[in-house]
Amino acid sequence: MGWGDILGLAIFGALGALVKITTFFSFGALIGILWLYKKSREKQISWKDLPFVLSQVFIGVLALGWVRASDAIKMKNEFGATITSAALQGWNFGTLAQRFDIMSWRHLIDRALAAVGHKMFFVPIFAYRFWLLQTFGIHLALVFLLLTPFLTFTNLHVHHEYYAYSNAFAFIVIMGMFLAFLYRSPKKWISISGIVLLVFSVGAARSRYRHSYLEKIDEASVPYQKEIAWIDQHTSLEDVIFVSGLDWSSELAFFAHRRAMMWTPPVAATKPATVLRVLERVHAEGRKTAVWLFCGDEKNADLSFLAQIFQEIPSTAEIDDSCRILPLSESFSRP
Repeated sequence: MGWGDILGLAIFGALGALVKITTFFSFGALIGILWLYKKSREKQISWKDLPFVLSQVFIGVLALGWVRASDAIKMKNEFGATITSAALQGWNFGTLAQRFDIMSWRHLIDRALAAVGHKMFFVPIFAYRFWLLQTFGIHLALVFLLLTPFLTFTNLHVHHEYYAYSNAFAFIVIMGMFLAFLYRSPKKWISISGIVLLVFSVGAARSRYRHSYLEKIDEASVPYQKEIAWIDQHTSLEDVIFVSGLDWSSELAFFAHRRAMMWTPPVAATKPATVLRVLERVHAEGRKTAVWLFCGDEKNADLSFLAQIFQEIPSTAEIDDSCRILPLSESFSRP
């Protein structure tokens, strides 16, 4: 491996680690394992291996440094302190029980196999045992890339679909190898079946996208329209809105053209002092907190904790089935 290869590995590896460490992790681990396997076969390590080792150390140190730096920035505000790497450790990695839960594995398989069109492809892909043995190393690497992120960041894969999608390319490669195996068969009917399976796979993937995603995109091009209309009528562009129940979603604030504080339920309900500090900071900047929206699972939440924050609690208004609105007038929004 030349210096150009080492430099490219360090640059693109660092970019991958900084952009999405949860996806990069399995690739970095695989590269390290393959290198150790190669050295174990050669039974020697020389000074020529030092550049490669240093490139891996560089990537690791840079990734850890980035986490430390981002955590330091998050700690500068009350909400950011709840999403540091330490605070999210349980959320990121999950529990041992999740790794043995059959439903967790079902989520992984269902979402990953969606990349090749349909779950039915799981059976034929792994049915060609003889050819699988001939390409065992490649398949082992692909399975490693598929399972390692799930076994490491289990909770993320259970709660978010896109984590499985980012690693599902392993199934796409295995599917491609399987179709190539069929197409190259000397038996004409097997070769034709490979073409038919390819067409069916593409068609199934297109149908799944159209019915599972495209329709939702068309229907929800501008979500929370009634809430946004209420916000436009009762607040100004300089106001700050509070939102509970949509802590990982920004579409409401984006389409409402308002600055927003997206509260996680545990913080808002159990740490009123944190809410008070945020209110003080908002008003110190000359802004007003005009409304608090409780959406999703928080729509019917117990709001008794608000008595520890505001001198007067108004009645809430329900615009539709999405959110419950708590208007906050200037006279009592100040803590």
